[in-house]
Amino acid sequence: MKEIYLVSGILGVFILMLVPVSPMVVDIGLYLSFLLAAFVLILALVVDRPAEFLTFPVILIVSVVFRLGLNVASTRLIIQNGASDPNAAGQIISSIAQLVIGNDMIMGLLIFSILLVVNLLVINKGASRMAAVGARFTLDGVPGRQMAIDADLASGSITHLEAQERREALQSETAFFGSLDGAAKFINGDAVAGIVITLLNLVMGTAIASLSQGVPLAQAFAGFATLTIGDGIVSQIPAVMISIAGAMLLSRSGARGSLSEDFLKPLRRRRSIFYTLLALVGISILLPGVPIFVALVAGCALLYYLRQSAQEEMVEEDIIDQPISSEAQDTSNIEPEVSICLPPDIMYLATQSSAFLPARIEGIKTYIYQKYGIALEQVICREQSTLPDQTYVIKINGLSRAKGKIGADRFLLASPKLTSPDGSLMSNEPVFGLAGRWANETDPSYEQEGLSSDEVIATHLLETLERHLDQFATFERVSSLWQNIKTLHGQSSWHDQLEQKIKLEDLLELSQYLLQENIGLRNFAHIIELLFRFKKDGRTEMEVYESIRRELSGQVLERISEVNEVLDAATLEIGRDAQALMQNGGMISPDLLSKIVKHFQKWSQDQAMVPSLLLVERAMRRQVFEILHSMQIRMNVLAYDEVPYSQKLNVIEKIEI
Repeated sequence: MKEIYLVSGILGVFILMLVPVSPMVVDIGLYLSFLLAAFVLILALVVDRPAEFLTFPVILIVSVVFRLGLNVASTRLIIQNGASDPNAAGQIISSIAQLVIGNDMIMGLLIFSILLVVNLLVINKGASRMAAVGARFTLDGVPGRQMAIDADLASGSITHLEAQERREALQSETAFFGSLDGAAKFINGDAVAGIVITLLNLVMGTAIASLSQGVPLAQAFAGFATLTIGDGIVSQIPAVMISIAGAMLLSRSGARGSLSEDFLKPLRRRRSIFYTLLALVGISILLPGVPIFVALVAGCALLYYLRQSAQEEMVEEDIIDQPISSEAQDTSNIEPEVSICLPPDIMYLATQSSAFLPARIEGIKTYIYQKYGIALEQVICREQSTLPDQTYVIKINGLSRAKGKIGADRFLLASPKLTSPDGSLMSNEPVFGLAGRWANETDPSYEQEGLSSDEVIATHLLETLERHLDQFATFERVSSLWQNIKTLHGQSSWHDQLEQKIKLEDLLELSQYLLQENIGLRNFAHIIELLFRFKKDGRTEMEVYESIRRELSGQVLERISEVNEVLDAATLEIGRDAQALMQNGGMISPDLLSKIVKHFQKWSQDQAMVPSLLLVERAMRRQVFEILHSMQIRMNVLAYDEVPYSQKLNVIEKIEI
């Protein structure tokens, strides 16, 4: 229904141009044009931000077209009946003409000319220039502001919903200033059209009346000049008001409050300005010709304002002196759980609107939660100017856990037998340590076989997180999992027995133990049940943890078998001579340890050669795992009897000691 009213109004403007109307219709139209201009001017004064008045360019165009339609209708009435009827174009035009002109035709023409010059050369020209500059600077600032939004989103300062709202506001502001730049041209055209219409009314009306109707030239000129000036002034007043409104909006492009607030804000803390003005008012009273009453009123108003501002300042100081509550303390210096530090030259990987790294990070967070039951609240990309160019650092709980180097705007090609053509950047692949080079667009393998910079960082991030999963088994996270289970199942005698038998510290250590083995906490209730069961058998703490790990070792096979149905495995077999080196209690002796480490050296030097699974005897499984872990070799270690018969294995290497 609202659209019908709008369409009807636009069609009514064309009717004004084509169909003859009565003087009363012209009066109504001129009055509505004045009200519309007043409404726009008032709204321009009170809006907090210019971009909030998004419909201003449309209203400006509609008002211009509406005034042109009224000009055409009034011109038809003036030329047809202006010589014989002083009210031919309506009461408003006639009344304004008599008010401005009176008995002095020259004075009326002078006032009308001044209004035209002020509107065309001062207001319209200035507003058009401000619109062009505002549109240009707004468009130039879009990339930087978009990067700032993406940086805040990547750092976790804002949510995705807030980022979307900011992008929509930026888009609306850009469209507003761009549209206003074009709409400003309509104002110039309206002013020029007003001059042409005025000349046509005066010249053609006088000529038609004197030549066709036989009216004396002086009488015809006086009659048409009166109505023409009245018509021009009535049309120019709304035009000037809307031009002023547009200029005010453009001049407040960076404002964040109404015009009155923006005007008074810098004056509230600078009372010296008002003291100077008050002194000037006192001195001006001594000058001849100064209206003393007005000066006294102005002086009293200044004194009252100074008194009120002094009281407000005292209240603000009392509020500032109050102690700040602990909830209001700044927590921006708290180190995030996971952070990716980037130097300024590659920060665009996380801040550009087209950057893929933030989306890849979100995918990694989802993967970690689904596989291991760890919900990472924030993985923040932050700028660190002290880093070398194209170098990134991955931190967990503030400690550097991984470091790598990328080639900006290139793709990483990694292969054990990679050559180095001229112009390429050599660099080791960060996860497996393969020889690699960063290819540019001229390389035939560009984009077909390589990894982009954000893919390299994301892959390295995932590998680093999985290598240090035990760092995320925090007291708060484990306690939250425990509370969620109690809330889900409700209070029962079973829970009472658990709380008596199991301590939260036991759950914390067990969670760290399992995550170190890359066994997730997805079914935390089952883990608690296993802990409760094995604790009753009187086993040692490590025996309990290892028994629980054995029960959950299927997770390891499930995870690595998702990639390959047939698992590449290595076996470690200890001969009788080596078993003699075992210490009492099954501990590996230093001599045997050195032999095992010697065989593992090749894996530490070439991570790509590491098989997905190592099978060992149950008694030494944990010790072998710790040896690999200390050598930074990421490998799944299981006992022979932990692999079901149905699992297909491809033993690619047998280590015999």
